[in-house]
Amino acid sequence: MCILSLFIKNGSFILTHNRDEDALRASSDVLCTKTINGQKATFPVDMQSKGTWILTSEKFTTAILNGANHLHKRQPPYLHSRGLFPLKLIEINDIDLYIQHLELENIEPFSQMIIQNETLHTMVLQWDGSRLNSKIVHENLCIMSSSTLYTSQEKLLNEELIRGIKSPTTDKLAQIHANLKWKFNTDLPQIKTTSITQIFKCSAYKSMKYKRF
Repeated sequence: MCILSLFIKNGSFILTHNRDEDALRASSDVLCTKTINGQKATFPVDMQSKGTWILTSEKFTTAILNGANHLHKRQPPYLHSRGLFPLKLIEINDIDLYIQHLELENIEPFSQMIIQNETLHTMVLQWDGSRLNSKIVHENLCIMSSSTLYTSQEKLLNEELIRGIKSPTTDKLAQIHANLKWKFNTDLPQIKTTSITQIFKCSAYKSMKYKRF
């Protein structure tokens, strides 16, 4: 759940997401489409939690990253996986009610981006283990990297590389995200980029591509 970019222009958006995870943590080979509270939602499935790290429905698109603004110390066992929250959003189908009903006690820190597909109104929620913060995204290009895997300098480098793309397109963003795949780290030998997912929305058309490694 680790590098995310959102590019918005002329009523369309491109959301691209690298999932950097324990290579032994299984995920679905293909996308799943499920009806939740009358809304069709499409997402890859985390086989351990039965949740997901990225999802798009008729009304919302959402993605989750591990951690908030700063590196945190894990304190398991946790109540449940953060990957259940995207499904909860679609079940409630209202951002304000979703925030009101978030049960965050004993939940590991996370960042969640939520996009309203029709208006492109975008919000980022961040739970740091003790406080939930929210902010509206006003920029046409938003880039986030997980605080649990990337230092401040590495986050900045990721952002500079993505912002360096001239006239971003789905192909260009997919390529730069592929170039940012997790490099082997002796301190975290089990981590790898296990998939890259991209969601493109333009007018009434929406597509979702999922590449598992």
